Amino acid sequence: MVFTLHEGVQEYEDLRTYVKETDEDDHTKGTDGNDGKQTVVDFKALKKINPDIIAWIRIPDTSIDYPVVQGNDDSYYLTHTFKKTEHVAGAIFLDSDNNADFSDDKNIIYGHNILWIYIAQWKEK
Repeated sequence: MVFTLHEGVQEYEDLRTYVKETDEDDHTKGTDGNDGKQTVVDFKALKKINPDIIAWIRIPDTSIDYPVVQGNDDSYYLTHTFKKTEHVAGAIFLDSDNNADFSDDKNIIYGHNILWIYIAQWKEK
C-alpha cells in the first residue's frame, strides 16, 4: 500500500509527539538548545515503533524535525517511512556504513529533498 502525500506528512507530524521541550533546569536528559530549553526525545517509545531509530534531527527555524534511522542498506529508506510504510518521501537515514553512534570522522545523512518540499507545500495550504 502506498500512502498519499497527506498520510506521509501526518506520520511525521504524529511522531513529533515523542519530542518535548522542557526548561533547562528540569534536569531531564536531552540536548541543549540555545534558547534555554532542553529537547527530550522518547527513544524508548520510538524504538518500539521502529528499532532502526538512532537519532532525531531538529534544526531551529526550519521545518527539519525528524527521526533518523539506519537500515542494512542505503536503498530501503529511500522509499519507506519511519514506520516502514512504502512512500515516495522516504525517511531521513544514516549511511549504512557509518557507525550508529556517529563516531566516524564523517557521517552521511540522507533525506529526500522531496520530503521537505512536500511538507512545506502542505503547510502552505
